Amino acid sequence: TLNGLWSRSGLYIPTSTAKKYGKVLIWYGLSGEGHRKFLAETFPRPTNWSHYCSTISETKCNKPDDAAVRSPNLEENGMYFSEGNFTGHFQFTEQNNCTINPEECTGPVFAPPCSWAFNIDSILFWKNISGLSMDGPLGHGRYTAQQLQQIWRAANATNSDIISYWYEPDPFPLEFSGSNYSFQRVSFPSETRECLRYRTIESDRCSADPSKRQGDEKGACLTETNSLLSVLAKPVTDGGDESTKERVVHRSPAQDILKHIKISNLDM
Repeated sequence: TLNGLWSRSGLYIPTSTAKKYGKVLIWYGLSGEGHRKFLAETFPRPTNWSHYCSTISETKCNKPDDAAVRSPNLEENGMYFSEGNFTGHFQFTEQNNCTINPEECTGPVFAPPCSWAFNIDSILFWKNISGLSMDGPLGHGRYTAQQLQQIWRAANATNSDIISYWYEPDPFPLEFSGSNYSFQRVSFPSETRECLRYRTIESDRCSADPSKRQGDEKGACLTETNSLLSVLAKPVTDGGDESTKERVVHRSPAQDILKHIKISNLDM
């Protein structure tokens, strides 16, 4: 049964970023070539622990510095944050440099694996958000859920601006509730039945063909908001076992009614 709670996902920025650049809270503030330079100069790129130690640390992490206490072990190489060991590091790279690359410079946006129902390629392409790009370690520039969490924690630790995918309700955003890195959702056009019909499916989102990942313009909307369900105990749904269940004639008809209610999330 419905419990009155809703789930949603999308792109989020920290409260600190929203306070400085309020226009980013709506997709109009991201769209168009006119925003390319702003996005490239606002959002730096994260450095994983291994790359930081091998190319940025003056001592190759043989001595503690502001970012790293030590070098990572083999399993830690690709981490972007480790509590007490690596605070994370962000930098503006040549990809951010609009003087060198005026037509290709971008800031990073952090997205989950293509198997997740988030059509970021479609949204970036059809909403003309050319100033953001994906260059993560997974296929098509994406990140694991753990890496997305690490990058947000690193941004918090280094006071860096960030725009990243996440979802609610979830315990992770609660860690930052009331802080400068609490989650603020970027507003995109509301879902319509037509848009939901044309959204890309997993095989398209994971395709090597960019045009398939971009999909149809009609499907360039975020995942619909979903109602969450309450779990009903078995005795409620089937009357229990022989020692506890009531006679059918004495049982409330509410469960049978609820079973036959059909309503979409969009209608709600």
